[in-house]
Amino acid sequence: MYVAQDDPYATLQFGWTGGDSGGSLDQCVTFNGLGLSAINAVGRDNLWNESSELLEFVKKHYFKQFEDYLREERGSLFTPEHLNDAGWASAFISACGTATRACKWIYVERVNDEYEEVDDEANFQSKL
Repeated sequence: MYVAQDDPYATLQFGWTGGDSGGSLDQCVTFNGLGLSAINAVGRDNLWNESSELLEFVKKHYFKQFEDYLREERGSLFTPEHLNDAGWASAFISACGTATRACKWIYVERVNDEYEEVDDEANFQSKL
């Protein structure tokens, strides 16, 4: 697994030898200006969970782009009610708030017998 050296928002990459790509790494996928504005305004926890905070942010700062995106995505099925659906705000950020760019990668090696136990129930309860 590889982590971008200079971008905390870049998606992780996996590389291996062989195959069609020869294991080469691609450019990183990260946030563009729109995506960075959104994450700074609502935080990571509200970026992908259909939050009302994200919907309010998108409608306040990117209303025209959001409406254009919905009209293109939904086509003849578009209705004004889509503009009030927080799920579409997340989809908008995913589609319009990211970009690719070249970066340097750091290889992260797995260390045998080193892992962290995750108690999903405790994590769930702490968010209630």
